[in-house]
Amino acid sequence: MRNTRQGQSRQEGGDNVIMHQLMETLHTLQQIVVTSKVDQERVLVEVRAEQALKQDQFRVELDASQTSNEELHKANEELWRDLQRLGERALGEQSPPIPVRACPMPFS
Repeated sequence: MRNTRQGQSRQEGGDNVIMHQLMETLHTLQQIVVTSKVDQERVLVEVRAEQALKQDQFRVELDASQTSNEELHKANEELWRDLQRLGERALGEQSPPIPVRACPMPFS
């Protein structure tokens, strides 16, 4: 009977060691998961901040582009009016018409 008790005691001791190792492994894995979630959240916050900054920069560039386009449109209209006035004067003075190539079109 002594051999049986010693064998049983050794088996219970081994089971306890295995259970302890499993608990340590489980605890380590839980810490890894928590750390991973914290890192993931930190990266997500950084990415969102970077996206917001890029979006703000894009809006600034878009606003500047729209302003520039409006200014160019006004300048283009003024040039067309001036060209029409020159054409009207030329007709009134009977001078030869200005060739189209002499007055280049913007953006051509």
